[in-house]
Amino acid sequence: MNALHELQRAFQARVFRRDAAIEPQIAAVDGDVVVERLHIYEHAYRSRLVEALGRCYGILRVALGTRAFDELATAFVLATPSRHRSIRDYGGELSAFWILVTQPTVWPSTNFSRGAPQLQSVLTS
Repeated sequence: MNALHELQRAFQARVFRRDAAIEPQIAAVDGDVVVERLHIYEHAYRSRLVEALGRCYGILRVALGTRAFDELATAFVLATPSRHRSIRDYGGELSAFWILVTQPTVWPSTNFSRGAPQLQSVLTS
C-alpha cells in the first residue's frame, strides 16, 4: 500500500478506536499538542454523527430531551463506527442499540431509559 493510504487508515483508526499508531506521524512540539490536534478531529467526527442522528430521529430527540438523546447517540457512535461512505446511511442500527442499552442489566442509570417501553415500540415498528 502507498504511504497516503496507510496514513489514512491510521487516522481512521484513531478517530474510530482511539488507536495511537498515528501519533508519531503528526507534526508537533510535544505529545500533548499531538493529542489535542487529534482530539479536534475525533470530536468533530463524532459530533457530526450525533447531529445527523438527531435529524433522523427528531421525535426521539424531542421525547428524550436533547441532553439524554445526545448521550444515547454518542454512546451509539462510540459503539458503532460508521461503515458507510455517506452519513445519510448511518444510524439504521440505532433502534437495536436503544433496546440493548435500555435494559437495566446493561445500562441501569441512563437518563434515557425512562419511557423506554413506549419509545421502543415506535423505534421497532
